[in-house]
Amino acid sequence: ERTDDIPRLVENFVTRLASETARKPKTFTPAALELLRRYPFPGNVRELRNIVERLMIMTPGTGIGAEQVREVLPRAAAVAGGPQRLSEAVREFERGQIEAALAAEAGNMTRAAARLGLERSHLYKKLKQLGWHPDS
Repeated sequence: ERTDDIPRLVENFVTRLASETARKPKTFTPAALELLRRYPFPGNVRELRNIVERLMIMTPGTGIGAEQVREVLPRAAAVAGGPQRLSEAVREFERGQIEAALAAEAGNMTRAAARLGLERSHLYKKLKQLGWHPDS
């Protein structure tokens, strides 16, 4: 509802998550913030925080752009467009599970892999397949 608050909320979440996870804060580009402002957020502030957390963990480097935001926003348009390919659905499911495990374990790869029932090396392979760079 209050889309003008989104940039301030994002900044607050970035600062808080950076201190909680001992990571450097990342900067959202104006285009990334605009995408977040236009998204309806059915889960409200909690969903925004989860998205910011995923972006902080999964995005390499110090900046988060519109492309990275598009990758993590729920695929409402894909669902509205009808069924998707099974491989795409599996990929999205895996991405969601990995993101959730990494978020729950504050980015710790060893614990996230254990949570997922994977060897750590397999988690790294999955991340590489999904285009993520966990060492960044």
